[in-house]
Amino acid sequence: MMFDIDFFKRVNDTFGHTSGDMVLKMVANTAKEMIRATDIPARYGGEEFIVLLPETPVSAAAPVAEKLRRRIEDTTAQGEKCPIAITASFGVSDYLGETNSKPNERILAEFISKADQALYASKNAGRNRVSVYKPD
Repeated sequence: MMFDIDFFKRVNDTFGHTSGDMVLKMVANTAKEMIRATDIPARYGGEEFIVLLPETPVSAAAPVAEKLRRRIEDTTAQGEKCPIAITASFGVSDYLGETNSKPNERILAEFISKADQALYASKNAGRNRVSVYKPD
């Protein structure tokens, strides 16, 4: 799954980068608390995160993403001057297509690409939601 914090630039612009850093840490800690020990969370860049869920089909990964989305939405970050409401948009995929001769790095890049496409579908549909990649 891939997710990012909705309107994160607005958090930095409104509350400052110290508050933005605190929000990033809060989201990262929330993700770590909500996943299995075998899952691999990582900050992908800026306000984007990836969580690899080994041997987990999208039918099981999407509910994990939804549970994490709700937890982020229900958690208010305490800024220096006031509380900061946070939401996140998610993309989930387990689609690889034909993988017989692909090196591991290419497989990982395809996972990320498909999850990213689903993430953009969430953003285009209004944010603060989970979308699952569906091949054409």
